[in-house]
Amino acid sequence: MTILDHGKEQSIIAILHNKDWRANQQQRLLSDYRMDVVLGIKLNIPGKIKTNEEIQQIFTAGVKEIQRICRVADLPLVFWKQYLRRLTGPECFMVIAENVVLVKRQMIQFEEQFALGRLFDVDVLGQSVTNQLSRTDLGLPPRKCYVCGRPAKQCARNQTHSIDDLKSAIDQYYHEYFGAQS
Repeated sequence: MTILDHGKEQSIIAILHNKDWRANQQQRLLSDYRMDVVLGIKLNIPGKIKTNEEIQQIFTAGVKEIQRICRVADLPLVFWKQYLRRLTGPECFMVIAENVVLVKRQMIQFEEQFALGRLFDVDVLGQSVTNQLSRTDLGLPPRKCYVCGRPAKQCARNQTHSIDDLKSAIDQYYHEYFGAQS
């Protein structure tokens, strides 16, 4: 039994509708904050259960860490809104008055250095880029799989790991982080 084994299952239709909702939120923010950088923050959670108390705990810890990074790096946070209790998984949107490349580099550091960072998906969007900025756009290696450390897209495409392996890895990240916090 893992932390991802309880909660309300979501249909693929609900998940796809949420993807559209997220894209609309991001586009609205890009339109409202034309000179700034928009962050779309969510978790990479496998399976049909996308939220429960533990998932919300992981998400809240990550959002707090991103806010801390913004303060320390002097990245002016001009807007943020968190949707913690969405059935399709918690989400947060932030707007930062800074250069998109600098913000992307900070979010890559978050994903790589924060203990739970690999579980997060942080889209970094700005008017100066046509799509979201990727690691390879910056000459950096691709995101690593949180199970084996190989390129995550390769593992996902090849379905290298079972859903149980993915859930077990997330469960381990959770217990290592929150057990250490006690």
